[in-house]
Amino acid sequence: MRIIEVPTRDPSGKTVITNDFEPHAGAADFDDSAWEVIDPPRLAEERSHGRVAFNWYRIRITIPETVDGLPVAGTSVFFETVVDDYAEVWVNGQLPRDFGPKRR
Repeated sequence: MRIIEVPTRDPSGKTVITNDFEPHAGAADFDDSAWEVIDPPRLAEERSHGRVAFNWYRIRITIPETVDGLPVAGTSVFFETVVDDYAEVWVNGQLPRDFGPKRR
């Protein structure tokens, strides 16, 4: 991974230079085959000591058709995460910008 400079727009619309990183691992077809597989009990271990740190984690889940005998089709699935400053949760290669049902 490396940090790169990229143009973006500030709130006034002015183009400014900021930092980003590459590669982004959010795409559904990103090759993560060389990544370390981490057993769940080890997830709490520190993995960085730097001031700027990026970590990508991937999970593959299978949602059963029923849970405790109740059908799950049409219901919501929630993931609980804990992060220090900032996180993005990508689902099927997309970064959802809307969480929960639409309110009228």
